[in-house]
Amino acid sequence: MTSPRTPRVRTTALALAAGALALLPTFAGLTVPAQAASVGDCPVLDSGRVVVPGHQDQITVTAPAGRTIVGYCLKSAGLRGTTGAPYQVALDAPVTSVVLKHRDGGNLTHYSLVYGAVATQPTTQQPTSQPTQQPTTQPTTPTTQPTTPTTPTTTPTKTPTTQPETPDEPEIPSTPANPPVGGPRGFDWDWTYPDPSCSGLTVPYPGDIPADQANDVNVRIATDAGTRTLNFHRNDGTWTGTVGFVFAQHPQWPVDARTWTVEWVQVGGTNYHWRGDVDCVVGDVGAPVGVTSIDGWRTQTTVQVGRSAKADAVTVDQAGADPVVLQKRTAAGGWSTVSTVTPDADGDATVRFPREKKRGTSVYRLRATGSESATGASSDELRVRVTR
Repeated sequence: MTSPRTPRVRTTALALAAGALALLPTFAGLTVPAQAASVGDCPVLDSGRVVVPGHQDQITVTAPAGRTIVGYCLKSAGLRGTTGAPYQVALDAPVTSVVLKHRDGGNLTHYSLVYGAVATQPTTQQPTSQPTQQPTTQPTTPTTQPTTPTTPTTTPTKTPTTQPETPDEPEIPSTPANPPVGGPRGFDWDWTYPDPSCSGLTVPYPGDIPADQANDVNVRIATDAGTRTLNFHRNDGTWTGTVGFVFAQHPQWPVDARTWTVEWVQVGGTNYHWRGDVDCVVGDVGAPVGVTSIDGWRTQTTVQVGRSAKADAVTVDQAGADPVVLQKRTAAGGWSTVSTVTPDADGDATVRFPREKKRGTSVYRLRATGSESATGASSDELRVRVTR
């Protein structure tokens, strides 16, 4: 069963950044102090510079307990004459687990992660099977000690970390689970997830999702090189927590694509399928940028002096972070801002016009100035004929 809809999507933040080390390690406005790096290496971010063992062209990394991943730098050996140079990625939203795969392909050499704020921790500890005679100085972290320890009084006061911050193999995220979606009638198989952006999809998996139900995510993208479906699959275990799927990380991503449209998403574990049109283009710095569009704007009308033109219901798709403004042409031929227009989450907005003070013709336009995450756009001109 599917639940189709055609939402109007607005890109939230720049999610893919240029990869040259000349750039500061800044992710969507978050500046992270970096230690000195050798030429060609990722900077040392919150996780440290982690070497990827063996010959792996992708790896799933998980945030440590109580943390989230908000961005990363990745280095590989590259393919097809590329260098696999380090490049930095800022995720659209904090995640607990993410798949890393270099856009140049090739075996990964190392990566470095940027962590987000500490997440809310559970107020209760997990049940323990320790015997009742367990000494009170036993660490709260569950251990694998035998049930009858021979030297309980010598238990170290500081327990080694039970989970590496950056495991070599895919692991179930150690951060607190998302809220459950089940109710009196059982698990809700129609749970939803946020709309995709130009660069990726963020899925907050319900805390009560049944096991073996969330191994695949499929995203259909129409590009100037053809249409293809990107399949993100986890061989070991199930996706849990909040997981980010970055399109450019997928081995079937068309590295030469300059424009694309995200059309359809299927996430294992829910009957809900997202359907829509998220139009995208490669921006000046090589990062995905949403293509702004303005619909519902008329081009001419007539009013009397002392009255205002009838309000317009418009839709501004992917407006970007900067304001959308109503502008009026000046006598000198320029444009002056009349008011700020605030679209809702679906991009819908109502544009109201000022009263006309004299006969003649007033010319208006709607301007979405755009930002680093959107192209911006201007509507056609609305000519308002003002009569007595």
